[in-house]
Amino acid sequence: MAMATSKLRDLVGSAPLKDASQAAMAVVDSVQGCRNNGIKLLGLTAAFLLIVEESGLSVSDLLAYTRNCINTAEGKRPEFKAVHRYITNDVLK
Repeated sequence: MAMATSKLRDLVGSAPLKDASQAAMAVVDSVQGCRNNGIKLLGLTAAFLLIVEESGLSVSDLLAYTRNCINTAEGKRPEFKAVHRYITNDVLK
């Protein structure tokens, strides 16, 4: 059964960015061993869609919220810079 949408919105809205970036790093790291980038991207996207649909949240709303958490007007927030570098330099090479 899906978690109540309002409760999940409260959880997402109050999630510390440092913890969220560490979770992002763990998820990205879990696909690094896949043999090609298509498998990595499809696997990550499938997991994302499945969990967001089950939560009852809007995919587009969650993506917009997450984009704002990752970025500032000056670029990536410090919490997400290492994740971005890891993706760029290792995972999608």
